[in-house]
Amino acid sequence: MQSADASRTPPELSTQEAFSFSRDLFWRNPPQVTGILKSDQQRWYRLRLEASSAEDRVLEIPHPILGVVDAWVRDSQGRSMHDRAGMRVPYSQRKQPASTLAFLVPANFKPPLDVLIRVDNQGPYEFSAFVRPVDEWLQHEQWLSLFSGVFYGAILVLLFYNLFLAWGLKDLSYLLYVLFLGSLLLSMTMQSGFGKQFLWPDNTGIEAQYLVLVTAISTATGLSFLNVFLNVRRLSRPLWLVSWVIVVAALGLALVYSLGYHPPWLITAVYFNMLISLIYYMSVPVLAYLRGIRYARFAVLALWVYPVSTVLYFWQLAKGEYWLHPPHTIMALGMLAEGILLSLALTDKINLLRQEKKKIEHQAAQTRKEFARGLISAQENEREKFASVLHDSIGHDLLILKHGLENLASWGEKAQLTNRHVLEKLQEQCENALMDVRRLSHQMHPHVLKRLGLTAAIETMLENAANAAGLDWAADLDEVDDKLNTEQASTIYRVIQEALNNILKHSRAREVLISMHDRGPQVVVSIKDDGTGEIPTRQTMPASAAKGLGIDNMQGRIELLSGWFRLIRKPGQGTEVRFGLPYG
Repeated sequence: MQSADASRTPPELSTQEAFSFSRDLFWRNPPQVTGILKSDQQRWYRLRLEASSAEDRVLEIPHPILGVVDAWVRDSQGRSMHDRAGMRVPYSQRKQPASTLAFLVPANFKPPLDVLIRVDNQGPYEFSAFVRPVDEWLQHEQWLSLFSGVFYGAILVLLFYNLFLAWGLKDLSYLLYVLFLGSLLLSMTMQSGFGKQFLWPDNTGIEAQYLVLVTAISTATGLSFLNVFLNVRRLSRPLWLVSWVIVVAALGLALVYSLGYHPPWLITAVYFNMLISLIYYMSVPVLAYLRGIRYARFAVLALWVYPVSTVLYFWQLAKGEYWLHPPHTIMALGMLAEGILLSLALTDKINLLRQEKKKIEHQAAQTRKEFARGLISAQENEREKFASVLHDSIGHDLLILKHGLENLASWGEKAQLTNRHVLEKLQEQCENALMDVRRLSHQMHPHVLKRLGLTAAIETMLENAANAAGLDWAADLDEVDDKLNTEQASTIYRVIQEALNNILKHSRAREVLISMHDRGPQVVVSIKDDGTGEIPTRQTMPASAAKGLGIDNMQGRIELLSGWFRLIRKPGQGTEVRFGLPYG
């Protein structure tokens, strides 16, 4: 087969006119089978069939999206025929009903046969020609119909299944996947010729006008699905921005092409953008998997299958050797495999998220149990401390007061000066006992919190604790008492109290800063120091110290009220305890 380029000729040419015109062309051998035609050019092909046949034969061109293809055949005895097919030819005018372009060569044509083919495509084109007996061609058409039925049936099942999941789970990734798969299906319908055969038989040029746009939509929905499914924005913001550049470029170029503007550079830009998108499809899932996103494993397989099938499609066109016939079948297989694997990837994501949820629930249950045990232990420790204070301090003071009163009763008429001295000592013991009772009562319940409010209680606590330890302190506190209930206010007070105790015991700090701000609908509290940054946790502190309300139990108190807790430690620079508690 040979090929030649020529300027545009009249649409209607007789066999004699066509062969006369072809004599003056510059023919190439081997022919060019792919490329881009200028708007004022056509490509011509000619071949000679030497073998004889006792049955009708079919000249098939398995590239349905060629614009207009004319075929002229002339035998050794002067008999001739002419037929026309293509995107811009109504399907009803085709003599051979098929999704590809087929022309019947009668058996009574005597070899050698001269075949002349004119391709008028006005843009990118792919070309190859096969001659086979009618029976063999019909058998292949039956196989192609069976494959297409299985293909479309499987894709539609995947579409409706995932659309149902998108509706039920309210997951955007499923909806984007459905749109992506639907646009790929529409693109394949155009490229295979089934759209021309079954959906718009009398509308001409739909593929030429909208195929690039549909391909751009599949690029946009595919990249959007990939970004949402793998959370690419968090994974790599530069890659996420690159994807949007690809999407905007694809849609912009396709819109320009669909409006009829076809400069020579436009198709090259479209194909280059497609290449970049394929690289993005293939690289991002690998990167996600390497960074620990386990459910990207099926996405790696899925998003490699279709790009590889696309590369193989263009590779076989460039070589002129077809592993599958028609050549777009290999893309259909890649698309079907991708659809199945992406569905498995979405299912795998659900399963992994369920496992993660169970793990988190188990950890939460363990945390609640540990917090409950720690709280009970803390209560027992507090009771032990209160009992010790009652026995060693208040009990001791009361015992001295008792003995003093007994001595007074036994002295009788002794000197008044001695009585006055004893009474002063007894008064001092009473004052000590009263102070111990007040301190113990305040530890059991901060009455200042009820009388003055949370803000004043925090300032009083900070002033007493910091001044006693020689710390510089500052407080920036919003008035939030009217937004918190008693339990919430008490929890904030206790957590700040425990944080201050940890600072005094462990941090060797010189300055403490406390802030409490209304960040509706929550109160956000921060306790900062400039100490060593080595406040111990339950795992690192001694067993005796761990019995108290440490870091873990502070966190437990906050999380019981649906809050969040952060411990930020910077060795040598200090520690920040930061938490938020929702109100309302």
